[in-house]
Amino acid sequence: MVDATRIAVDMINEAGGVNGTQITLAVGDGASSSEASTEATRMIDSEGVNLIFGSMSSGNANAIRSVTERSNVVLWETSAVADSVLDGDSGLTFRICDQGSYRGYNAVRFLAEELAGALGKEVSALKIAVINEDSSYGESIAEGALEAAREFGITVAYNEAYDASTTDVSSTVMGI
Repeated sequence: MVDATRIAVDMINEAGGVNGTQITLAVGDGASSSEASTEATRMIDSEGVNLIFGSMSSGNANAIRSVTERSNVVLWETSAVADSVLDGDSGLTFRICDQGSYRGYNAVRFLAEELAGALGKEVSALKIAVINEDSSYGESIAEGALEAAREFGITVAYNEAYDASTTDVSSTVMGI
């Protein structure tokens, strides 16, 4: 993401900038939500950034958004899909990717509208399991899947959120 942003900034600056002003790129990184929040604060307070571009995860985007909105700085989100990224939006956060609930909804819609027939099944005979990590990302996708299951009359036989940091999902497998 940083390399692509550098290329875009170089292209814009070579073409004269934005309204004649050259763009200055400041790069920061934070692996966790708390690190992302701290880094966003540093970039705003120390480097004077007025737009933060991307975060790579929904948890980080939510943490960064609390900083950008408090500081009246734009967050241009490129990949965080959790629905909560735009909750209570102040008009300073923009997302160019899809929304998590759309992903979950459309996966189940595809099952109902395309796969059921290919499998020789009536939609009402389908049973699904909705399994997601317990993050804002996973919860958004699960909410969309559950909404579509209700709408299309698909039975949800199993629904579980698991700890995103777990390496053992054997209880989930057994539950299914």
